[in-house]
Amino acid sequence: GREMVHIPFSLGAIGIFHSVSVAEVGSQGLKLSPCVLAKIFSGQITEWDHAEIKADNPDLDVPAGTIIQVGHRTSGSSSTGGTTGYLESKCPASWKMFDTQVDMGSGSEITWPSLTNFHPVEGSPGMKDLIANTPYAIGYLDAGHGHQRGFSEVKLKNEDAKWLTTKEAIATVIDGNNGIAAAGKSAVENGTIPADVTDDWSTVNLYGKAGPNTWPIVLVSYIYVNKDWTALPPGKAGILKAFIDYVTGSEGQALLAEYSFNSIPSAMNHWSNTWTNVITQPGIVTDFTFENSTDAWNGQHPDVISAKRNSYSMWKL
Repeated sequence: GREMVHIPFSLGAIGIFHSVSVAEVGSQGLKLSPCVLAKIFSGQITEWDHAEIKADNPDLDVPAGTIIQVGHRTSGSSSTGGTTGYLESKCPASWKMFDTQVDMGSGSEITWPSLTNFHPVEGSPGMKDLIANTPYAIGYLDAGHGHQRGFSEVKLKNEDAKWLTTKEAIATVIDGNNGIAAAGKSAVENGTIPADVTDDWSTVNLYGKAGPNTWPIVLVSYIYVNKDWTALPPGKAGILKAFIDYVTGSEGQALLAEYSFNSIPSAMNHWSNTWTNVITQPGIVTDFTFENSTDAWNGQHPDVISAKRNSYSMWKL
């Protein structure tokens, strides 16, 4: 019965990575349309030299009949949800089980084909190991994980008919937004993201958003908080507000890249308005401040969150 508030704070790209050698792929990179990708992940296309793959990759030169080794997650996964949601939205006619032609569906867990070239893996580490150690493999990962391992990446075609990888989308900035943030900006502009932070956001996704540099599979992360804070003591209300202030502020947003996530565009960042006009605040909220460089005396005050000083609790025996 509680009314909740959505506070977006980061975006993440899902990339499709593979282990076909650079020499075999060619200089233009590996391109897979949504429908071809849907047929690969549904077991309808099982060989790398299939005519539909070769149509967009004339330079692809692999041994005849080379089997595609498909990795998929075993447990609930946001990357599974993002990948399957994208395939279902972009090419539903091809997103069907190879033998029964039943819709594959979407979500954090789905039923995958029971073929010998399909490999269930546990978590992102399992997917990374599969791509690293299995020739001719393909799988999906949070883009940052694939970049850190130096994996080759599939080029997808975005809504502006441009082929690109997540690295290329991130590197291309237009009107202050890279290709990940551009998906968020587009979602705000076309009403995909509700204007009311208390609305039902369960169907919100950032698949196939418009823009010349926009990556087509983007997930948004939120902080969920109660709308009514009146029962919180002043200190708890203050520390929670300070945390959200930091995460949605310039310093917190700047840290996201270090963890392979993307900051949200200004069009999505409405925490200030949410705090002022949506949150039902308690009568008193402790005002916490931050000490990032030494502030003699003031930095020792009880309501200061300091990057310079360790807590007594870290040292007590």
